[in-house]
Order: sequence, then C-alpha cells, then structure tokens
Amino acid sequence: MTSDGKSVTGANANLVGLVLALTSASAGFATACSSGDPGCVSKDGYLCAKDLAGFPFAQDAAMVSDFCGNVVQGCGTPPAGATVMTMTHPDAGALCLSGSIKPGGFAVLALEFPRKNADETQVLAPFDATARGITQVALTVDSPPAQGADLLANATTHTTCPANPLDCQYPPNFKFTTITAAGPVTAPFADFKSLDDPSETLDPSLLNSIFLQVGSGDFDFCIHDFNFLDAAGNPVRP
Repeated sequence: MTSDGKSVTGANANLVGLVLALTSASAGFATACSSGDPGCVSKDGYLCAKDLAGFPFAQDAAMVSDFCGNVVQGCGTPPAGATVMTMTHPDAGALCLSGSIKPGGFAVLALEFPRKNADETQVLAPFDATARGITQVALTVDSPPAQGADLLANATTHTTCPANPLDCQYPPNFKFTTITAAGPVTAPFADFKSLDDPSETLDPSLLNSIFLQVGSGDFDFCIHDFNFLDAAGNPVRP
C-alpha cells in the first residue's frame, strides 16, 4: 500500500446494495475522534473500542442495513415494512443483532480493526494480522437466521480516501462461507475469496473488517468467543 492512495488490489465489479450501505456506514463510523481513541463516543448501534469488551484488536463494532446506513448520525423511525434492527453487547465477548429485513434488504454486523481518523478518510495505522502471526479468525454463532449469515471480510486498499471513506477498503469483499447452523466457526484467511474474482484471496496484512451479512427475513443471533488464531490454532492476544 502506498501513501499516495494507490490501490493495492485489482479492479472489481460493484456489489451495488452493499456498497451503498457500507459507504454510509463508513461515514457513520466518524465520531469526534478516532474509533480507537479513549474519547470516542459510543452510540446505539455503534461501539468504540473502549466499550467493546471481549473482541481482541477491534477498534469498533457497528450495525448497517439497507435502511440505516449511518448509526452515528441517526436514522429516524423506519416506516412500516422497512428493515429494522438492534445491536446489543449483553456480555463481555458477545455481540447480538436482531430485527427484520424487508424483501431485497440486508443487515450487517461489522468489526473494524485499523486505526482511522475521525471521518475515516485516512488510515492512521493499518492492521497487519500477518505480522502478528494471525492466520485465521474464530467465532461462535448462536441461532443463525434461517436464511443464513454470510461471513465476509475486506482489506485496506488505500491509506487516504478523501472523496469517499469506502474507497479505503472496497472493492472487493471476501467471503468465507454462509453460516446456517449454530456453533463455532474457524475461518482461515486463505479461504476468504473475492466475490468479484474467486482466484483473489484476502490479504491479512491489510485486514480492515470482518462482518456477518444477513438477507431478507427475521433474525436474532449473537456472536461470541471471537478470537484471532495462529497457524497452530492458538489465540493471539493484543
């Protein structure tokens, strides 16, 4: 990655719905300070690092949907039939997302790892999982929705993105699997494949975020026991 913002990935086709929502979400991540700063202010649907116990290395967690793409600025009251969702952090190490997604809509529960500036237009400290000996991610999912939850990730593609915060991390998104059964999941980074070009895999030295995406229907699930692992399956700690 270069400081002048040149891309470190190839060109990829857009996933229009998710792109639009995550664009708004990146703007929504902006607070009065960097997400990892002790002065960062958490809000409904958005948790700063200091309030996100039990999720090693995460700088923030946020919910995103086709209706609510900016949880920091607020989304108002959804009209009848719109996607609705609620994110909670009931215990250390647990995050939950519940609600109902309209036909054609989606909801996302995301964890982000680099340090960024307040409006997310500059990556202050990329997250290099490789340098830390991290090769895979593990988590447990309780009560996944009937429609399944896609486990995805993306990587930092630019260090500066003045026109659009999403330009620092997209395209592409990388998918590991669709989770349909409750229980633990271990996902090697080498098995996250680009949704645009399956021959392209995630670069963990530039890891930006890991997220679960759910499609149309009702949902009420939690994730817990989140850990980064080394090649031998041992947890890696900050």
